[in-house]
Amino acid sequence: MKRGLLVLSVTICLVLFASVIVQSAELSQKDVEDKLKEKGKTPTEIKEVDYNNLPGEIKIENIGETGVTFYEANVGEEKPVFIITSSKKTTETTSRTLSRTFLNFGLNEEINESTYLQSATGTNLETQGYVMMRAGSITGISTTLNVLSGKGQAEIIIYKNNEEVGFRNTINIASTGKAKDFDLQSSGVIEFQPGDEISTSIKLNGNTKVKDIVTLLEITTD
Repeated sequence: MKRGLLVLSVTICLVLFASVIVQSAELSQKDVEDKLKEKGKTPTEIKEVDYNNLPGEIKIENIGETGVTFYEANVGEEKPVFIITSSKKTTETTSRTLSRTFLNFGLNEEINESTYLQSATGTNLETQGYVMMRAGSITGISTTLNVLSGKGQAEIIIYKNNEEVGFRNTINIASTGKAKDFDLQSSGVIEFQPGDEISTSIKLNGNTKVKDIVTLLEITTD
């Protein structure tokens, strides 16, 4: 987007009835003074406004790669005059939108030994997993299951390309009935790339028997 197209790239919201002058060419402080005098205003002070600390009179949204400079001029009136001009400076704003997707794993049969979980289509994921289409991170996992008997521990282990990533659910089993766990992880810690395969397994410790395992894995991509 060209710097001169300020009307398209900058949305300016003026409050408290402040005056504003929009100039498409780059201006120095001397140019600003001359422009004000052309409009019949004699400035007593002109200062460049810190873009990261804008006055309350001006709010700016949707500014992309356009370089702009702000000047604030006191002209002996109740409210200052603001001059917005294009600049050779490039103001970079990073707008990062994260997208969260959930991978479904589970198993509805009774088990008393460790095994890989199945995909949403019922496919065993021991030799293949969900193939990632974008780079991203694993950011969460939750599990619920029904304990039929025994005491011990159930772990839901995550694999990337058949290697454990170290992030998991751990459920301590002390009685029968429903048990659950969830864990979160920051984005950027457990990363994957396009083409990586993600799968999960359940590891049972002790003499436990469980069924109806439902695991939800959260992945975050840009």
